[in-house]
Amino acid sequence: MNSLSNLLIVDLSRLVPGPLCSHVLSEMGAHVIKIEDEANADYLQYIPPLLKNKKGAMYTYLNRYKRIQKMCLKDSSDHKLLVSLIQKADVLIETFRPGVLKKLGLNPKSLLKMNKQLIIASISGYGAEGILSQKAGHDLNYQGLSGLLKTHKAPKTLWADLVGGGYYAAMSILAALYERTLTKKGRHLDISLTQGLGYLKGLSLFEFQAGEVNQMLDGSLARYRVYTCRDGRQIAFAALEDKFWNAWCQLFNYPEWIDQGGQYPDRDPLIHEKMESVFLGRSYNEWVKLLKNTDFCVTPVLSEDELLDPKQAFKAVSTENLADFKVPSLFLGKKVKVRANWQNVLKKKKIPPLLMKKLLKESKSVAK
Repeated sequence: MNSLSNLLIVDLSRLVPGPLCSHVLSEMGAHVIKIEDEANADYLQYIPPLLKNKKGAMYTYLNRYKRIQKMCLKDSSDHKLLVSLIQKADVLIETFRPGVLKKLGLNPKSLLKMNKQLIIASISGYGAEGILSQKAGHDLNYQGLSGLLKTHKAPKTLWADLVGGGYYAAMSILAALYERTLTKKGRHLDISLTQGLGYLKGLSLFEFQAGEVNQMLDGSLARYRVYTCRDGRQIAFAALEDKFWNAWCQLFNYPEWIDQGGQYPDRDPLIHEKMESVFLGRSYNEWVKLLKNTDFCVTPVLSEDELLDPKQAFKAVSTENLADFKVPSLFLGKKVKVRANWQNVLKKKKIPPLLMKKLLKESKSVAK
């Protein structure tokens, strides 16, 4: 997708939320120049596992379409160049603690006076206002305060960074860009990871206020849960509607489990135990082969190896032709082709000659 191919984004962020936001926009065609402070580099690049480019895997993934430009943000000459770049940019993304951008001589109000169509996205844990605005925090804290944390263990997925920060920020920027087409004006977006993540809690919170919580998707139904096969691999079983559940019951000869209409007999713990036993009776590959041509919402849980190899993933789905089976490009592990026309975008934006020279000479691609 190249819908944003005329956009120039300056990314001052580090770690995951900001870089993911600009990565999402770069996948839509935007050209991103990531500014990294020489004194305070993005230390995500040092977090293992390291790749052949001697950079961390997460860092490489999030920044693979961008140009990386080193600058000293406290150096007056570099500061002037950065300001001149922001003056021509469409979007500025930053993840400093609220108020730090101003201390760096990049007051959002001044930037918007200088570049009236600039979209500034300030991403922080708790937003720029309120008693928590200056508090430090990590993903686990944001998950806890959003109401999503329901476990004694720290989830492996960085839900706040990814959803509350990266994706929500990208949506907010796209909305602001659309608004700009109508008003010809930019704006400063205050994006809170905690608040952004809180939207995922909205449905269940509304149910709670209504006095009843939907229990169909909490694992209490045998028809909607994950089962383990004999070899430890797993199957996602989601025969939620009666027609799917009943088709399963008929296929495997359990007529007494058939739902006559919203009765949900599979809440019975004994049915759960029997279903667990049934799946333990076959290996993962045996289940995949057996279920491949059925249609009651039962699918394999793919491994990382299968996600990276379309041929392996193909074996686990009911598709007649491998050519028809497409794995999302982000999983394929292909060598990334850095956009060759980024220089043309800089020229269209009329980047000052001195800055253009510096970018052409010094900026690098992570993908190489």
